[in-house]
Amino acid sequence: AAYAAYLKVSKYRPEDPTNFLRNWTANGATWEFDAADAEKPVTHVSLNEAREYCAFHKHRLPNSWEWQLAAQGLDGRLYPWGGDDASSAVDGTRCPRYSMGSSGDDQAGLANVTAFPSGASPYGVLDMVGNVWQYTNEFIDAHGRAVVLRGGSSYLPCCDPSTQDTCPDGATCLSTRWGGNW
Repeated sequence: AAYAAYLKVSKYRPEDPTNFLRNWTANGATWEFDAADAEKPVTHVSLNEAREYCAFHKHRLPNSWEWQLAAQGLDGRLYPWGGDDASSAVDGTRCPRYSMGSSGDDQAGLANVTAFPSGASPYGVLDMVGNVWQYTNEFIDAHGRAVVLRGGSSYLPCCDPSTQDTCPDGATCLSTRWGGNW
């Protein structure tokens, strides 16, 4: 909903509309989303589109280290909510459960940003883990440039069928897709 309001007020139009807000509906010069998705994170935007949104609100994307600090705090926790074992990351109370079989292109597979209050970081930041990849600011040095994606996505399988892995919830791995690719 916040991104739709931004588009309406700013009248932003992407230079290349290919896949822009792919899971929304284009209606002439406007983009519409299902009302049930009002609190879902925005997907299918480019790095520049994310920057434009931040700049409109007089902010910027966080640097990778700033994102890490916001997620982890200064007390050495493994997850934004603390936790010292993997089960605290996949039990479905602090971040979305792994979702095998979802393409990641449908909003129904995403959780509302406010869905996991017990997963808040020490700074109260929500949705730092598992829902969608999150952009950080671009890193540029004398040798290259890159943007680091943080947070992770819950829609890819968490196992490798070639090694007969099982997922953290005990399910048998059925997909050949594996890892943190798009």
